[in-house]
Amino acid sequence: MFIYFLMVAYVFIIGVFGKYRVTSGSVVSKHNNNTSLLYALLIFALPVFYIGLRTYVADTSAYIDSFNRLNADFSALTGGVFDSRGYGWVFLEIFFKKFISTDVYIFLMAVAIFQAGALAKFYYKYSTDYPFSILLFFLSASFTNMMNGMRQFLAICLILFFADWIFKKKYIGFLIVVFFALTIHIAAILWFAAIFLIQGKPANIRMIIASFLVLLSVAFVDQFTNVLSDSISETTYVGYTNQFNEDDGANIAHTLIAVVPLVIAFIGRNRIKENDDRVTYVLINIAILGAMTSLLSNFTSGILIGRLTTDFTIFNYALLPRLFVQVFDEKNERTLRLLCILGYLAYFIYYIFYMNFDYNSVPLGIN
Repeated sequence: MFIYFLMVAYVFIIGVFGKYRVTSGSVVSKHNNNTSLLYALLIFALPVFYIGLRTYVADTSAYIDSFNRLNADFSALTGGVFDSRGYGWVFLEIFFKKFISTDVYIFLMAVAIFQAGALAKFYYKYSTDYPFSILLFFLSASFTNMMNGMRQFLAICLILFFADWIFKKKYIGFLIVVFFALTIHIAAILWFAAIFLIQGKPANIRMIIASFLVLLSVAFVDQFTNVLSDSISETTYVGYTNQFNEDDGANIAHTLIAVVPLVIAFIGRNRIKENDDRVTYVLINIAILGAMTSLLSNFTSGILIGRLTTDFTIFNYALLPRLFVQVFDEKNERTLRLLCILGYLAYFIYYIFYMNFDYNSVPLGIN
C-alpha cells in the first residue's frame, strides 16, 4: 500500500512544482491550466512505472496469464479464445505479442502509457488546473482502474483521447471511435446514446428523460436486472450475468462523490449561465449521467454497473476546477479546493485500506 501513497505524494509534489514554475515565469503553458506540457507528462512518470510493472494486483494476474497463454497468431481470432474478452482486445494482444514483444510487462507498460497519455491530453486541454485534476484522479482512487479492469479503462481512455469530437459535435467520427472501444469492452456501449444526451445546456429535456429512466430502473430494479442479463446472455459477455446475483450493489460513497460537482453546479447555476461556457455545459451533463449510473449501481451491481460509472466520472476531474473558477470568488475558491483535497484524501485512505488494495511486483521484488 505504501506504493499508492508514494504515487499520490509524487503527483502532489510535481504538481506544486509545475505550478510554481508557471506562475514564476520560468516556463510557459500553452493552456491556462497551471502547468507546462513537460510537467503534465512528468506527473505520470512514477505512477506509470509502478502500474506497468505490477503483478498480483487485483485482476492483473488474469491478464498476465491470458497474454502468456495466447498464441501470437491471428488465426486465434477465429479460434474461440474470447470468453468474455472483446475482439479488439484479443487483436491488440496478438498484434503486440507478434510484432512488438512477448514480454507481458512491456505490454502492461504500453497500455499504462497510452492510458496516461489519454488522461494527460484531456486534462491538459480541458482543465483550468491540470495538477489539481490529476491529484483528484489519484485521490479518488480512479487510477486503480489502470490496474484493475484494465481492459475497460483502456476503452474509456480511447474515448477520452478523442474527447475533442464530443465538444465539437463530430458525431460520425466519435461513434466510429466508440465502436472500436466497444470491441475492447462492452462498457463503451453507453456512449452511443451519451454523445447525444450530453449536448446542450445542463438538465435539458434529453437529460431529464434519461435521468427519469434511470430512476424508473431503480424502482423496478429486478425487472431491469433481468432485461440486461437477457440482453447479453447470448454474447461473449455472458459471464457478467451471474454477477447480478452475487453482488448487492456499489458503496454509497461512490455516489456521494459523483454528486459533488452537481451540487456545486446547482449552487452556482446563475454564474455558470453568465459564463455560457459550452465545455462546462457538456461536462455537467456528463456528470449527471455519472451520478445517475452510480445511483443505479447502488441498487444493482457494483461490479458491473458500478464500473460503468467510470465512463462518466472520469470527466469530473476536469469539471471541478472549472466550476471553482466560474462559481466562487478567489478566497472561497481556495478554501473549497483545500476542503475538496482533504475530502478526497479521506476517501483515498478509506478505499485503499477498505479494499485491501495491495501492490505486488515480481520485477521490482515487491510483495
